[in-house]
Amino acid sequence: MSLASLTFNSADELFNLTKHRDPAFLEALEAHDPAATTEELLDWVARVFDGQVPDTPLEIRHICLAPRGIEALFTIEDVAAAPHALQPGPGEGPDLPPWQADPRLAPRVRDILDTVAAGTKHVISPDSGARLPVLCNLDMESYLAAEGTGRVIVAQWVEHAKRHADNVWISLRDRRIHYNPRALPRSWIPGTFAKTLACAVHHAGAIARQVRDPQPPRQILVLETPFPHIGHHIWNGISGWETLGRYLPAGDPRLRAGYFARVNEFCTVRELRPAAIPPENVLRLANAHDARRRAFEEGALIQLLKDNFLRSATIETVMRTAREKSDPAFRDRLAAMRRSCYPLVLLTIRTDNRAWVNQAAGWPDLIARLRRRFPRLGVVIDGTNSDVVKAGSHALMSVDEEHRLAAGIEAAIGDPAQVLNTVDMPVPHSLTAGEACDLFVAPLGAGMAKYRWINNLPGVVFSNPTFLHRRDPDSLLYDHFRDVPEKSVYLDPAAVVEVEDSYAGTRRANFDVDVAALAEAVLGLIDGLAGLHRDTDRDGTG
Repeated sequence: MSLASLTFNSADELFNLTKHRDPAFLEALEAHDPAATTEELLDWVARVFDGQVPDTPLEIRHICLAPRGIEALFTIEDVAAAPHALQPGPGEGPDLPPWQADPRLAPRVRDILDTVAAGTKHVISPDSGARLPVLCNLDMESYLAAEGTGRVIVAQWVEHAKRHADNVWISLRDRRIHYNPRALPRSWIPGTFAKTLACAVHHAGAIARQVRDPQPPRQILVLETPFPHIGHHIWNGISGWETLGRYLPAGDPRLRAGYFARVNEFCTVRELRPAAIPPENVLRLANAHDARRRAFEEGALIQLLKDNFLRSATIETVMRTAREKSDPAFRDRLAAMRRSCYPLVLLTIRTDNRAWVNQAAGWPDLIARLRRRFPRLGVVIDGTNSDVVKAGSHALMSVDEEHRLAAGIEAAIGDPAQVLNTVDMPVPHSLTAGEACDLFVAPLGAGMAKYRWINNLPGVVFSNPTFLHRRDPDSLLYDHFRDVPEKSVYLDPAAVVEVEDSYAGTRRANFDVDVAALAEAVLGLIDGLAGLHRDTDRDGTG
């Protein structure tokens, strides 16, 4: 099969080629030397980067073996080994543009603003320190630049929650890669570089034309990073539009913004659009291949927006959008519960991954203990949502099991006026329900992006002992990364028992909970909140 005939719609789709499990294919693959095969691929691509498209076809083996070949052929070094400082932070001085002096801006946001101001993206040569204009995208986060007769690939590959700009510098001629280890693990580089080479092969004709006749970009297309994960979509995908919009110039006809179809569309740049980008310049893209097509066929320069801090204006827009998209009858029912129930508690069901193994009995037991003090307790049951993409660890979670557990909780409560089930509803319904609640009780997980980062509810968090013993920002991230966050109460690790190492180490292990200790923590929090929330018509003591 010719590699040039393939269309890559996602990184996962491409990486699946490198993880081919067909025995006959694997046996045939082993007949080829990875280094020699990758040399053929690199020679082919080098000719494209010189403005030629080779007649020799490439095969699937070239990309499948490329990660191993890259590991063998390239020296991969910490960026500190390069002769120049490659990623300056915010600076000072009268000649700096204002966004470069603003410490609140993520490096990725500053890079996009620099690109808009200059009309193209510039990168820094790891060898000379010179600023080089890019020739074109190779993939959505990688770029080709020329320095003399040499070619440099500069990429913005980062871990999901990181917001760095340029972090990887690849010299094909010297077979040398410099990377920033604070932005991504070294182990990511061979596979991600192989994906970039595959995209270069697929779009060889357009790249060669741009190299022969360099043209400034006709469009600068700023895209939300497509995360198949609700937590990262809220935290890193949409959080940068507000700060980007502070400095975007109005009236730039090249400027476009885009988001991806069927990837967490409950709130995107469509709703968070900076004023400098008119509505007609906001694009809904089918997939990553559609974005690359615009880059190579329509002369767009792509930059992926990433940040990791939610500001009040973004949160307010997300909530306004949620209210508008939730059903009026649903909002009326919430209002009735808010009037008749106290406290109104949001419970989160989580299955299969870092989950409470006895929650089928545990949730009704907890509710019974709370109702002894608060007979008019109201409960919102939340879980995964119908309108988000579930991949990675979330792919393990069973919506059918969530429905079964929710039905058991509803039956235990008995009175429909005191319980509302939002499992498998769209995200706007979960956010609107969370806004009405007084507090949450939940296992640590991505659902907290909704009721911590957006709703800013106080609550009680529990998880496996590994997580509860940790006190670093990465573990307590839902208590950070937004304006004026409420602090959560974390269950004493002594009240939790690790049951199984179910997935990828102890950080994914399932667990059991001492319900009496959990109830005590929840009641203590309610008592602390009483002065804030209770009034004469919301006194749940009966």
